[in-house]
Amino acid sequence: FARDLAALTGELRRAPVAEVLARTPRASRSVERLVDGVSPNLRPLLTNLVTGGQSVSARVPALRQLLIGYPAAVAGAFTVVQPDGLHFGLDLNLNVPPPCTRGYERVRRRYPQDVRVARADLHTSCREPAGSETGVRGSRNVPPPLSAVTIPGLDPWLAGYDPATGRGRGVQR
Repeated sequence: FARDLAALTGELRRAPVAEVLARTPRASRSVERLVDGVSPNLRPLLTNLVTGGQSVSARVPALRQLLIGYPAAVAGAFTVVQPDGLHFGLDLNLNVPPPCTRGYERVRRRYPQDVRVARADLHTSCREPAGSETGVRGSRNVPPPLSAVTIPGLDPWLAGYDPATGRGRGVQR
């Protein structure tokens, strides 16, 4: 992407492009109005794109795996719906692995019918020790991003963008 963007800006710097814009004042004015119209929102948009890009770039291998595996998962879903009816499987492995209950003892059960707005309890989580068979899909078992650059004291999956320096920044632990 960066290579293609550099090629595009290189083309725009060349004299023939400037000459074309000079010879077409009506189009130039139209482009100028467009840029003036979007300029208040352009900086936050670009900042958000950079921040999102930095966050995603830390997880490119996982994203690649998702993009490779997702079509196969979708294709497998089509085997359920057949002209002669639906073909479902039956999985009797209930609670395998068992759900994590340790750490949730003080939490009041909330049923799906309760649609009132409730504040999230950010201090509640599974308190099973590392390596436990429960909560295998919990946030504590999320693999770290496969990043070539690790900075001690910074979380690589959290990134911000500093417009003053033009660089991304991690969040201090």
